[in-house]
Amino acid sequence: MASFCSLRHHPFIKQVHSAALITILHDTKGLFMNSLSALRKEISTSTEFDNYTNTTICALHHSGQNGPQAQ
Repeated sequence: MASFCSLRHHPFIKQVHSAALITILHDTKGLFMNSLSALRKEISTSTEFDNYTNTTICALHHSGQNGPQAQ
């Protein structure tokens, strides 16, 4: 058995079998890494076109270019 602390549910100290905890942590890590990856992509996309207006981005897209990285 392993103990861990929950800040949301009373009682705050929980006990769980080690195998279950490993499964929970593994699933949580995957969810966290996917969220982090999506956040990084969103940040890089939003900073990629800092000097471009939406109209410019749209025009570049329709002309077959993809923005600054294509130049």
